[in-house]
Amino acid sequence: MIVIELLEAVIKLGLPVFGVSWWVVHSLHKKGDITPGADQRTVKSDLKAFRKKWRNDKGNEYGLMENKWMRFGGGFYGLTALTTLILIELGEVVGFFQNLSAIGALIDDGVIGLVVNILVGQFENFISALIWFSYWTDEDGSIFVWIGVAYAGYLLGLFGASNSQSQVEGLELDEEETETRVESGAD
Repeated sequence: MIVIELLEAVIKLGLPVFGVSWWVVHSLHKKGDITPGADQRTVKSDLKAFRKKWRNDKGNEYGLMENKWMRFGGGFYGLTALTTLILIELGEVVGFFQNLSAIGALIDDGVIGLVVNILVGQFENFISALIWFSYWTDEDGSIFVWIGVAYAGYLLGLFGASNSQSQVEGLELDEEETETRVESGAD
């Protein structure tokens, strides 16, 4: 039974957390906020410095993902909460388009009822994202499996983005080196 739950946790939460973690950290590498190819200690100190910079700048120069991540705390917990919120919202959008007859029921409540329903739904989704560990587990499941898988996805995304960025930078040639290689006929 634990193998099935582990596989479910990897697919439903681990891979999305990995993807969001990789994407956010990769974008921070490109902006120069995190040192590419750094060891774990340097990445953690860079993230700490980024959090401080973000608070001072009030997030004005960052994108939606970075700002939402920082609002959820800016670490593992915040990134997993952000991922959970994204997945909940995507699920609701897909469900909405699959059940177009529900549009009539929403409109029947009136504009104020529609706005109230949307706001209540957003609040419920936000609370579910904050308590993501209980959102993902069921009565028979192990909360530690879900937390462990999410943390592994976070770390793999965090350090995968750091290492992939340094490898890409290692492949880039400066203008002088490119000209030298072209003139000498080297690959």
